[in-house]
Amino acid sequence: MFGEMAGKYGINVHWGTPSAYFASISTTALPTYIGDFFPYMSFQSAEPRYWTGFYSLLPSFKRSVYETAKLLRIAEIWGVATGQGRLEDEGLCLSLHHDAITCTCRPHVVKYYRKELEKVRKAALSSLSQSFSQLLRPVVSPKETNSTSFLLYNPLNWPLDDLFSVQSSTALVEIRDPYGEIVAAQSYYSRHTGLYEVLFRAKMPGISVGVYTMSESHSEQRAVLSTRKKAWNLVGKDFTLLFSSTGLLTALSHNHTMHLQTQRFLSSSSGLGGAYTLLPSSPSSISLDLLYMDF
Repeated sequence: MFGEMAGKYGINVHWGTPSAYFASISTTALPTYIGDFFPYMSFQSAEPRYWTGFYSLLPSFKRSVYETAKLLRIAEIWGVATGQGRLEDEGLCLSLHHDAITCTCRPHVVKYYRKELEKVRKAALSSLSQSFSQLLRPVVSPKETNSTSFLLYNPLNWPLDDLFSVQSSTALVEIRDPYGEIVAAQSYYSRHTGLYEVLFRAKMPGISVGVYTMSESHSEQRAVLSTRKKAWNLVGKDFTLLFSSTGLLTALSHNHTMHLQTQRFLSSSSGLGGAYTLLPSSPSSISLDLLYMDF
């Protein structure tokens, strides 16, 4: 084979070893490429295909892969403590394929990856529920009315001191830790859910589980509210920003001059899907919708 390559194509090939390879390149000035390898173009038909979007296509799918991987790992950790068997992770492994996580595949294939990933997520949640039901004693309902108990867990083997959030239908609430102590909390109104998001600080030791309680509070000092439901402005020293009720920037005022801003979210779609979404040579094949969506 080596003789055939040398005779027909002028390519000299011979067997080598790692030491021979490194000895050869140590005396050879190799070229250095500086720049980006993407996007690049390939001809798989009469017109070129531009490979782009590896890091930006289907952001919610990429996030789902990340969150499911974390959830599965947490379920595995607590499953060891309760003697549960190995969890099925095939759907997660599929989503980590180089044509899956990069979304270089057709829409119906992405749909299949999503379905398999959801199976893993549900299995992990079911496993966690079984683990915690074995590890925790029954929770005694607090004496306060309109109270809710919820569980926090730290799957890390080091202490955790972080902010957490829980939803509430009322703004004035207080959060108590597993020892009954009130923890610092504040709430804000979410237009997306129509509920209040209550942020609170929790300190948890490594590999631990704790039951927290949320109940109504009659002290406004425990809640910092943000209930904007109308258009609002952000005023600076030399400028003013005007926002709509949905949070979009509508205008900018600078030196007594008003600059109107129009924001639109565009999404492009193509039957080819994946990295072939953008086809500069055939703009007629791209459909644009005034939507902000993950397709």
